[in-house]
Amino acid sequence: MFSDIYNFITYSEGKAPPELVTNLNQYFEKIANFVLENNRLLDKYPSDGIIALFEMPIYRANHAFSACRTALQHKKYCK
Repeated sequence: MFSDIYNFITYSEGKAPPELVTNLNQYFEKIANFVLENNRLLDKYPSDGIIALFEMPIYRANHAFSACRTALQHKKYCK
């Protein structure tokens, strides 16, 4: 799963650095918890994004279900 913040550059231009860091930390913590709750692997945090792996490094039969569940949790949180 790859997720990044829509229109992040425009969003970040209107924020003071401490506020932006606080907002990013809250976002990353929440989304990372969704991935970890579904027993999956956080791979990277590129810029304003998250990369999570659902079938690697260990194959799990329910990887597609876990990926979809995480995506739905993410969508609900970001509304």
